[in-house]
Amino acid sequence: MNVVVGVLVVAALIAAGLHAGEAVDVVRDHLAKRAPVAPDTITASRSYAGHKPHLVFDKLNNTWWGPGVTKSGEGQWLEARFDRPTRLLDRVITPGVSARPDKLSESATRSESANQ
Repeated sequence: MNVVVGVLVVAALIAAGLHAGEAVDVVRDHLAKRAPVAPDTITASRSYAGHKPHLVFDKLNNTWWGPGVTKSGEGQWLEARFDRPTRLLDRVITPGVSARPDKLSESATRSESANQ
């Protein structure tokens, strides 16, 4: 019985030692003060006219980046790079030109197809 308890205690200590860094990160993230961060460089595979990649991070909900392609946009991408390691704890993504559902019809897909 004492051997089993000893083995369990040693196993628990080893597991705790192996995951100590993750535990510290979890506690730090939980207690961290959230602050907006902006990337140092922003690039995209392509952009819809007048809607360049920097508009993703302009803190306005009525501007947007779009790849400027019809259909699904499969294969298109947006990349944000930071000069220093950055922990992204909270992200807000608003698909379309507004957070309001009645304004979503003004998105890049609608605008582009209306112009063709």
